[in-house]
Amino acid sequence: MSDINKIQIIHDVKETFNVSENHLNELVNQIGNNDFKENIERFFQGYKIEDIYSYIQGALPWVSLIHGLQQNQFPLLSKEKYQVPDYLCIFEDANKNEHPVLVEVKSVKGDKKSIELMRRQVNALQSYAAVMNLPLLIAIYWVKYGFWTHVPIDVFEEKTKKYKITLENAYKSDVSPIFGDISFVINKPIYRKTTYGTASGEVPVHEKYGAIVKDSISSDGINYVDITHLDSAIIDAFINMDVESENINNGETVVIEKSKGHYVVKLSNWVIRHLSVFGVEPSFEYADISRRLIIELMKKINITISYAIPSIADNCTNHLYNIAFSNTFVLSRYKEVHGTNNA
Repeated sequence: MSDINKIQIIHDVKETFNVSENHLNELVNQIGNNDFKENIERFFQGYKIEDIYSYIQGALPWVSLIHGLQQNQFPLLSKEKYQVPDYLCIFEDANKNEHPVLVEVKSVKGDKKSIELMRRQVNALQSYAAVMNLPLLIAIYWVKYGFWTHVPIDVFEEKTKKYKITLENAYKSDVSPIFGDISFVINKPIYRKTTYGTASGEVPVHEKYGAIVKDSISSDGINYVDITHLDSAIIDAFINMDVESENINNGETVVIEKSKGHYVVKLSNWVIRHLSVFGVEPSFEYADISRRLIIELMKKINITISYAIPSIADNCTNHLYNIAFSNTFVLSRYKEVHGTNNA
């Protein structure tokens, strides 16, 4: 077994079981490559990103399967020609037909606004995808922004030894909507009415106003619908609110807030932000609950749903939008942007 495979197993053990530091170090010391041992945390972080990807991706409404591909390759010489991607993902189209794609997961940390992939790695990934006759997407996590993009490899800029894409072009090339990663267009104010006072049980407590007795939300400032504290955290995760009024009545304080600014928010991005409000470790269960809550809350206040049309496209993009959105208004819009002959 290769050192890379051993590190993957150590990561899985570390994430699954309560392992003491001594036992973990015993496992790490069995890694033969000293460079790998010295950079073990970097490997763990990379595998953690892959785990988070599977949780968020698996929770998207049109994903019917996200499956990690075992990367134990034999014969060993096969690695010179092929690299098995991280995941096989199956998504449903508008007619409930299912389609597989291959996904390689990468991440960009800090203030960097571009990512480079080695040509040798890209060629090996493409060789595997070609033999399997499946589209290949690069899923990039822009850590600073909590933002995922899915980009066909052919839209990357080819350099002598590398493939490169900027954050801007990754956003313009993003095909995440094929998985149900819809966007919410909030171009009108949202109002939240919160009643604070004395409450029993475990309820959120505001440092200024006290315990939250009741929360409600409105898109017109007149007609309010009740929401839970989980719903309210969805608003706090992404939307800036200003206090419009404070009224005290019978020992309770009623605060009305109004959102400021316009927002276009991807579902996956909102799920990540929502979970971070509670400081929980991402898991599929948490991501799935969050996704459902977000969609239901947006329905309650009639927020517009948008299916982003990538402005940069290649043959893979054309193919994916054709099969995902056949005979829908989304494909019609795509053809308006890229022309009927390219879609």
